[in-house]
Amino acid sequence: MPWLALGRENYRLFFAGQIVSQSGRWMQGVAQAWLVLDLTGSALALGGISVVQHVPILLFSLFAGPLADRFRTRRFLMALQGLLALQAGILAMLVISGQVQLWEIYVFAALWGTTNAIDGPTRQAFVSELVDRSEIQSAVGLNSSVQNAARIVGPALGGVVIAAWGTGWCFALNALAFVAAFAALVAMREDRLRPAAAAAAGRLREQIVHGLRYVAGERELLVPLALLGLVAAIGLNWQVTLPLLARYSFGTGATGFGVMNAALGLGSLSGSLLVASRPPAAALRLGGISAAFSVLLMSLALAPDYAAALLLLVAAGCVSVLFSAGVNTAVQLRTRPEYRGRVLGLFFLVWAGGSPFGAALTGAVAETWDIRVALALSATLCLAGSGAAIAYLVRRGSPATVP
Repeated sequence: MPWLALGRENYRLFFAGQIVSQSGRWMQGVAQAWLVLDLTGSALALGGISVVQHVPILLFSLFAGPLADRFRTRRFLMALQGLLALQAGILAMLVISGQVQLWEIYVFAALWGTTNAIDGPTRQAFVSELVDRSEIQSAVGLNSSVQNAARIVGPALGGVVIAAWGTGWCFALNALAFVAAFAALVAMREDRLRPAAAAAAGRLREQIVHGLRYVAGERELLVPLALLGLVAAIGLNWQVTLPLLARYSFGTGATGFGVMNAALGLGSLSGSLLVASRPPAAALRLGGISAAFSVLLMSLALAPDYAAALLLLVAAGCVSVLFSAGVNTAVQLRTRPEYRGRVLGLFFLVWAGGSPFGAALTGAVAETWDIRVALALSATLCLAGSGAAIAYLVRRGSPATVP
């Protein structure tokens, strides 16, 4: 049942707070991309911002997993929401005052990425403290639906706010949105949380190594995570591809850019609701879903007009979430509790940590040739990776369904 996790009061609070804060995050993402293009007009500069924002994920997200395994996460998450709000508020003041410079946007992108490198895995691990194991599939799907509903609301609202008042007010509204997430965490009942057994004490580096060895020994975790790393790095560079498609391929303004993000979000929301209502996908099936996404990405590169692109974005959004949320569910259900934080840290690393390389590649190819060429190259690489994963799993006799 897709709504099963909402029967838990603590999860309802978390769900409500995340709706607001995730919408604010997406609004800020739209504003940041548009601000960089306004200041520079450069696809390479836009790709550079994504690189700076995602490099910290490579450096720090694995350390978030052991922290999540060691400590109760609620108060830790409260501190992180406050820090994210402060960063957005300062950037808002710089932009609204007209004093912002490109190097400052790079600095705040790096700070934002660093904080998110810790916040992301911690939030993922916290879900298991809010619900019973039988409700994790529902909770993961609903979490994904929050993120993707926010993908609709945030960019659409961001496009309107940019057109009416400018990019600075998107940052200001995002700062306020984190108040909702903070308040939801404060209101939770501590006695109704279900913390996992703490990991054995030891150095963070040793715990990270133990977590990596655990994943390496679990084929049904290792292959989906490796494939997710490829697809997320090469194929899910929407923060670079969408503004370039909107501005240079289809000639739409900020509102049209917001509509493209909303179309992607509509498909993603549909996919997340499907995840919440369907049985967990095994690794072999996840490989097939990844291949389907690659075909849709190639179709987007060949889209004849704006309307066709919107339809393809809906489909691509749906299939990409079936894949990424399916991997998340596999991680939550298949991982032993004492390793969950570390494996989710690895999930967050492969899901977002490869973006610097993919964004740099996409920006460079788009700058040299065209954004459509960059999309076609991304689709080809994702399809090759999907095919290799499927061939490996078939050869190893991987089950088609989750046992």
